[in-house]
Amino acid sequence: MAGKKVRTSITFPTKLTGLAVAILLLLCPPAYSQVVHENPDTATPSYSDSFEDQLNWLLADMLDYLNDVSSALDSGNITAARKAYSQFSSSYKDFGDLLWQLNLSESDYQVMARQMNLTNDDIRAIIDASDAYDRGVLLYNTSLSAGDQANASIAAARVRDSYMNISSSYGSLRRNATVIEDFLTGRGVDVGLLDSSLSSLDHHMYQLNQSYSDLRIPENNSRLKLSVDKNRTSVGDIIYFSGDLQDMNGMPISNASVSVYVDGRLAGTFITDVNGDGTVGYEVPVSVSGDHVLAHAEYLPDSSSGPVITSNYIELTLQDMPATLSIRLDRDAASFGDTVSVMGELTAGDMGMPYRSVELFFNGSSLANVSTDKNGSYSYTLRIGPSLPAGISSINATYHRGANDILLGASSGDIALNIAARSTSLTLSASDAASADGTYNVYGYLLADNGVPVGGENISVYVDGSAAGTFPTGDDGAYNASITLQNNSSAGNYTIIASYDPGSGMSLTGSSSSPLAVIFQPAGPLVDQLTTIILGAIILLIVSAAAVLAYRRYNAPMPEKAVVMPEVSRPVERPREHVEPPLDVLKESDRIRAIGVNDTREAMVRLYAISRKLISDRFKFDESLTHHELYNAAVAAMPSLSLPLKDIILLYEKAVFANRTITSSELDRAIGSLKELDDRIRETGR
Repeated sequence: MAGKKVRTSITFPTKLTGLAVAILLLLCPPAYSQVVHENPDTATPSYSDSFEDQLNWLLADMLDYLNDVSSALDSGNITAARKAYSQFSSSYKDFGDLLWQLNLSESDYQVMARQMNLTNDDIRAIIDASDAYDRGVLLYNTSLSAGDQANASIAAARVRDSYMNISSSYGSLRRNATVIEDFLTGRGVDVGLLDSSLSSLDHHMYQLNQSYSDLRIPENNSRLKLSVDKNRTSVGDIIYFSGDLQDMNGMPISNASVSVYVDGRLAGTFITDVNGDGTVGYEVPVSVSGDHVLAHAEYLPDSSSGPVITSNYIELTLQDMPATLSIRLDRDAASFGDTVSVMGELTAGDMGMPYRSVELFFNGSSLANVSTDKNGSYSYTLRIGPSLPAGISSINATYHRGANDILLGASSGDIALNIAARSTSLTLSASDAASADGTYNVYGYLLADNGVPVGGENISVYVDGSAAGTFPTGDDGAYNASITLQNNSSAGNYTIIASYDPGSGMSLTGSSSSPLAVIFQPAGPLVDQLTTIILGAIILLIVSAAAVLAYRRYNAPMPEKAVVMPEVSRPVERPREHVEPPLDVLKESDRIRAIGVNDTREAMVRLYAISRKLISDRFKFDESLTHHELYNAAVAAMPSLSLPLKDIILLYEKAVFANRTITSSELDRAIGSLKELDDRIRETGR
């Protein structure tokens, strides 16, 4: 994207909404990936607030990139469109890190993977065909201006073919979206905004349709014209679309099925009469994406008759609607450790307004963003933590009108919540005795008076009234502190106290621990000890030497003169360096295959470890790299490693992080990739 973008606000309740699942599955190809843990035994996928936040920003980025693709195509900037598509595709990796947390079954995953790949191909095909279309239009207009009818005819054929390819790819894109929508709807997932998320491409098709009509290029296939009884309407109105279908010779096509799409969703189908005409009624739903939406019709003939025939596009203008936003709580009083459910509805008239973002405020400060469901209802769970104030607080909600939304902004009234303050207790204990240098380890727990641990708070520790440091509590309320008593000073008695001060007026009150008395005996002077030892050793050496001399003088026989041999100098041999034998990948492959007979997960862990060693031995990478960082670094150093290493990492993540069964054929494939990895590394070392 050019410049810094303002992120689109898309948020989810605790349970993932269908929009999150649907758009992610629609726009991203499959990937086995998770980078939360490098130790496979500690990898435990979970739905957490951070997971929802990642989905939120990931969706915002993907929709921004898709809008960039459409905007670039509208302006004829194919280079920018390809760049935006590349950025759009790069978000696949981020999604891959979260994919397995969606907990799809293997069969469901395969269905989604097939549709995702088709959809991804359709978007790329639209860009490629748009490039060919723009080039053809330029040649067509240039040839006409020069009076070159021959090249104008050639260019017209290219433009016509490109236009048909774009229309066909766009139709395929929408049909794939419908397949995914039906699939998820059948499993109880709300997907009301799935199609409208691609509305920017609708606008591009509208612009393209106008451009193609203005060229007045002769047709060599069927033509479909769409009209509507009124262009201005509102939610709940019924409007009527009429279509006229003719073949390339201008003759009516009867008994043909024509589908009409509004706002990217199927609005209805009609069968043409003997004159090639047909009509269908359409009631504007509350789920319409904006105050300006597009409609078009499609005719899909038999495969022998040609590609999809797309009609002209019609722009519909919808009237704005005033909205009402309500709010309520499941309880009006709470204290630390409690949860409060915040609920409400966003309505227009008597209709719930689905899939809108609602912002919640606590005492005037933003608390959270939530999304309404298909019925216009929203909910949020507020956890009473130590950062909330005691006493009466107000909570309210606001719907900020989105761009092009038919719904006007709305705010709820204030609702009161009484938070009662709770007292706390703080313990302090010694982990062990003070060390000789004055280091002392202590620990303790911070609990509310209802027994709930207080995590994420700071505990101050004092030694004889002087601050020794501040230490955080964990989720279990525990803290650990390593302090210095007096920096190697003289022996003495010290008093240690821990204190918790959340500030005045908060949901928890402060507390202090009982004093902890410490008797400190520092280590004795090191120089005096060494002097005593050295003097003792010298005296002992002198006494021993005197005894030996006395013995030799009075008792030992005189030795004979020894024959003195000349010294022969010999070269000093250097110690042999330990050289670790290189990995035998063939033997390791046999070992991995043997392990895989009983445990494919363990086999993949072993295979991945061998891959890491091969790469680390060659490039001397840091051992702390995660598998994704290792992949990026290895491919940057040697691009030819991309395919074999990617295959190994995907199967490794599938077995370890997703905890899915690896088949024998997949294990064989991974072993083959390991051998290929080894071969390519060896080739560069020659």
